[in-house]
Amino acid sequence: MLCVLRIAGDDLDIDAMLPNAKLSPFRIDRKGEGKARTNALNYDVAADTESADKLFSDIRAFLLANRQEIAALGRRPGVQHFILDIAVSVAEEMASRSLVLSKDMMSAAVELGLSFEISIYR
Repeated sequence: MLCVLRIAGDDLDIDAMLPNAKLSPFRIDRKGEGKARTNALNYDVAADTESADKLFSDIRAFLLANRQEIAALGRRPGVQHFILDIAVSVAEEMASRSLVLSKDMMSAAVELGLSFEISIYR
């Protein structure tokens, strides 16, 4: 499991956001370039781990440490998607995998106006 903060929008001026940003995106998507369907900034929030407790602890720590910067990013004109994307790997032989979202982690995210996305992959 890992987590990415994604800020996206068709009219999001990502070039105006980058010069003064304290956080550095690991990937920048520009609408029309490659497979990008919208402009987006993607930030590493929590590294790949098998422990949900560690993942949620890392997410909460990132949100609290970068609260002002994240809130400012979410208020930028053109933001349509302000999402914490939690990626969960499910092996083919597994019928399902349960993931209980931590109350502390969710509270920190909701305070900043973030939505959640759970991406399931094999």
